[in-house]
Amino acid sequence: MRRPGLLLTSILLVSLSIVAGQKRVKKARVNHPPQISSFSSSTRSVSLCPFYPCAPAGAEIARLTLVATDADRDALQFECAVLVGKLSACGPTMSWDLNNVLRGTHTIAVKVRDGQGGEATANLAITVQDCGVCDPPPPPCPTIEVSCPTQINNPKIVKCQVTIGGSAEPYKPPSFKWSVQWGKIVKGQNTREIEVEPTDLDEEIRATVEVGSYDPSCSTTASCSVKIKQPLP
Repeated sequence: MRRPGLLLTSILLVSLSIVAGQKRVKKARVNHPPQISSFSSSTRSVSLCPFYPCAPAGAEIARLTLVATDADRDALQFECAVLVGKLSACGPTMSWDLNNVLRGTHTIAVKVRDGQGGEATANLAITVQDCGVCDPPPPPCPTIEVSCPTQINNPKIVKCQVTIGGSAEPYKPPSFKWSVQWGKIVKGQNTREIEVEPTDLDEEIRATVEVGSYDPSCSTTASCSVKIKQPLP
């Protein structure tokens, strides 16, 4: 016959084992899935156009920001999916290049995992549209300047010269067409420099040049004036 003390001890040990097991169950980790608090873009529509200002540089790129947190402080893993365009990365910050994609509304899908079986998802849509009517940018134009003496005493010959600046390239070697008021061109027509003989010493000589071979929309005409100072009698 089992002794009462031994039976009581056995019951006590079993009870303690059950309590310990319950405590271990209570201490088992409960995983919390990650949370996405915001998923935003620098723009919700993209206008594609080859010309500025309708589409300045970088206008076809959407800057995306994803804010995700995890209550358990698990390391988060990101998975992104798009059908068009190109993503620079997949994570809290990324760029979505939508250049040359079809017009319409396109979606990026994001999934965030915590590595413990928890996950969260979010989608963001961006519309790609034509910019409408947009004029091409103006061509680069040259800077045209004509230099000549501002004042000269009783001259026989006055020299005037044209200078071309800027980055614009002519379609062919530039041409020069000069015209003069109160003077006569004696040398250099169709060149960069002319020599002018005054025809009236009481008037101011004005030399004008028109430079050709640049875009017609550019202003390529410039002038200079020479004041003739008569000697005192």
